[in-house]
Amino acid sequence: MKNPADIHANTENSTLGELIAALTDETSHFVHDEREVYRVVAYMVADLLNKQRHDSRTTH
Repeated sequence: MKNPADIHANTENSTLGELIAALTDETSHFVHDEREVYRVVAYMVADLLNKQRHDSRTTH
């Protein structure tokens, strides 16, 4: 079993590009039309960024 601190250290160094690549790879297992894969990934990334933006506004 991985140490949670190691997992956290690895995720801190991830880039947005790596996240998009991983989401695209995983989504392609479920969505078989390439254009739809990119559309679904775009919605997921936008949702994550919008939630992050909303969370940062409510914590100040």
